Amino acid sequence: MDAAAQNEGQDPLADRLIRAGAAFEDSAEIAEARATARGFLTTVKAVHGLPVSERAMGMMQLVVSELVTNARK
Repeated sequence: MDAAAQNEGQDPLADRLIRAGAAFEDSAEIAEARATARGFLTTVKAVHGLPVSERAMGMMQLVVSELVTNARK
């Protein structure tokens, strides 16, 4: 069975908009940003059924930490 047949009747992943946003203004913003991103991917996995590996979760938290740290500088 090809991929198109398996996904028949479902919206293509590219057509689904899944997003989140947040603004941080205090000294705990890095930890809050990591928690927000972790919560987002947890929701993506639970609600939308998209696979999110532990490795992807860890890498995402590292990237978010670096981005917020650099933005603060």
